[in-house]
Amino acid sequence: MPVMIDIVSRAVSSHVVSSARSTAISCILALFIESVLYGVFAVAYGVSTWILLYKRSPQGLFNRDMILFFATTLMFLLATTHLAFDVYIAISSFLTSNGDLAAMSDMYEKLNDWPTNPIGAAKFAFYVTQTLIGDGFMIYRAYIVWDRMWLVISVPTVLLVVELVLGYVTSSLSAIHASAAQAKACVDIWCILSVVLNILCSGLIMQRILWPANRVRVCPSGTKYKSVRRRVVESVIQSAAIYSFASISFGVTSFLSPNIGFPVCHSLFPPVIGIVFLLIVIRINRNASAAESTASDTMRYLQESSQSRFSVRPITVYTSVYETSSFGTRGQELATMPSPLPPAAEKSPPSEPDV
Repeated sequence: MPVMIDIVSRAVSSHVVSSARSTAISCILALFIESVLYGVFAVAYGVSTWILLYKRSPQGLFNRDMILFFATTLMFLLATTHLAFDVYIAISSFLTSNGDLAAMSDMYEKLNDWPTNPIGAAKFAFYVTQTLIGDGFMIYRAYIVWDRMWLVISVPTVLLVVELVLGYVTSSLSAIHASAAQAKACVDIWCILSVVLNILCSGLIMQRILWPANRVRVCPSGTKYKSVRRRVVESVIQSAAIYSFASISFGVTSFLSPNIGFPVCHSLFPPVIGIVFLLIVIRINRNASAAESTASDTMRYLQESSQSRFSVRPITVYTSVYETSSFGTRGQELATMPSPLPPAAEKSPPSEPDV
C-alpha cells in the first residue's frame, strides 16, 4: 500500500512539474515574442507619426490626420503599459520563487487571473480598450469604403456597443466577487462578439475592394494577374484580415487552452493590433498623397496646355496706306506703301478708274 501511494504521489508530482515547466516556457516565449512585436510596433509608430504630423502637415486638432495620430498614440501607450505589466509579472514569477517551477507557475497564473487579481484585471481592461479602438476603426473603414452608408455598419455598431459594455464588466469582475465559471463565460461571450464583428467588417471591406461596384477594369493580358494579386494584397491590408485572424485565434484559445494559450495570446495580440492599425493608417496616407500628387500633376499639365494653346505670340502685320485725291475733272488715286510686302503677301496696285 505505501508503494502504491508513493507511485501515485510521484506521478502527480511529475504531472505538476511538467505543467509548471510548460507554463514557464510559454511565459518566456510569450514575453520574448511580445518584445519583438513591440519593437516593430514602435518603428511603425515612428513612421506613422512622421507621415501624419510632418509629411502631411495637418491643420487643426480635428483634422483626420490628427485624429489618427491621437488614436495611434493611445494604442502605443496601451501596448507599452501592457508590456510593462508582463515584464512585472515575469519578474515576480521567476525571480522571487527561488527556482521552484511549481511556485513560478502558480504565481504566473495568479497574477494573470483577472477575476481575482487587480493586475490581471488591469491587463484585460487595457486589452479591451485597445480592441475597441481597433474594432471601431474597422467599422469606420467599412463606412468609408461603402460610400458612407449607415445601414451597412448598423449591425457592427450594435456589436461594438455590446462588446464595450461586456468587456469592461468582465475586467471588473474582481470587484463583484464573481466565480471562475462566470468569468470564463463572460470572456467566451466577449471573444465571440469580437470575432463576429471582425469577420463581418473584414468581409465588407474585402468585398468592396475585390469587387468594386460600378467600376470596370480593363487590364492587358500581361497585367491581369498582377492586378489581381495587387488587389488581394490591398484587401488583406485594408480589411485588417490579420487582425481578424488574431481575434479568431484569441477566441479559440479561450475555449481550448484557458490556462496557457489564452494568457500567451493575451500577451501577443496588443502589439499585433497596433501594427495592423498602423499599416492601415500608413496605407491610407500613401493613397491620399498619391491622389494629391496626381491631382497636382494633372492641374499643372492642364495649365501648361492652356498656356501653350492660347499664348500670345508676336505676329508680323503688313499694312498698306492709300491716299486719294482729285485733280480737276479726273480722279487720280495715289497709293503709298511704306514697305514692300513679302512675296506671299504682294498685291497688284489698284488700277486707275476709267473716265
